[in-house]
Amino acid sequence: DEAGRWLGQSLAVQGADPVLRAEGEAWAALFHWRRDETDAAKGRAQSSLSTLDGSGTDGEGIALLVLTLVAISERELDAADAYGQRALEIFRAQDHRWGVTTAFLVLTHLAMIRKSPAFTSLLEESAALLESGPDRWGRAHVLNLRGYEALNNLDLDRAQDLFAASHELAVELADRAGQAENLLALGHIRLLRAETEDAGRALQENRSLLEQLHDHHQLAHADQALALLAISSGRNAEGEALFQDVSRRLGEMGLTMMGGTYALGIADLYQRAGRPSLASALLRHAMTLINPTIQSAEYARAKQQMAALADVGEETA
Repeated sequence: DEAGRWLGQSLAVQGADPVLRAEGEAWAALFHWRRDETDAAKGRAQSSLSTLDGSGTDGEGIALLVLTLVAISERELDAADAYGQRALEIFRAQDHRWGVTTAFLVLTHLAMIRKSPAFTSLLEESAALLESGPDRWGRAHVLNLRGYEALNNLDLDRAQDLFAASHELAVELADRAGQAENLLALGHIRLLRAETEDAGRALQENRSLLEQLHDHHQLAHADQALALLAISSGRNAEGEALFQDVSRRLGEMGLTMMGGTYALGIADLYQRAGRPSLASALLRHAMTLINPTIQSAEYARAKQQMAALADVGEETA
């Protein structure tokens, strides 16, 4: 925060060299992003890039990296990939180790979101750069990404160990956002195992951290998990009411379609893990968020999964 304030004061000085100002704006954009000030981060990065575009400097790479992160948050995934690849190219040309490793981590996260076949190879490249080096923040993120890989494969023991190790590093680094992300994943793992008390502790700690960060987007995901916890504990009305509240809040943030896609992916995980009642609740929630015109593939997938769960219910009955 102190560095960000100092940088802001420096940028306010009149008559500064335009290139130096643009380099400073790139760093300011990164500080804004770390404080969850997305609009300010985007504005600073775009302003920086208007001067530095094509320069091949650190500032251009950092501005592109921030725009990658913003585009991911806005679910502009094609734009995110283009920005990220440009940032990686610039940092590689400079042999900028922090830039290369950070760009790899961001692109790996993007590949995970897109369920891209490139995810595994990007993860291995990121791990090779980070697992033996001094960058503990980077190692924490690699452990987190490996945790998601194991979770997607329903290797719950391995996933739990990886998220716990990532969380331990995030605590050492005082990275509250990293702690919150790991706790959400650990909460879902406990729910997948029907360990509701442990799930509740992890999810409440997750929500507390997100409230401190004022991260309203991630709070919606936390409350989606808490709705599942309520349903898993037999409090169906409470869970459905929480899902409705999440839908309303996502709509106010303009994140309805993104929230639907996220819920659909989590529903698939619960369905494959043998938690059909929770998968059904998530699918009903997802279908209130998905736009059937714009997201026709997702809507069809949700209906198909609902039908498959209904068939399983009839067979069980």
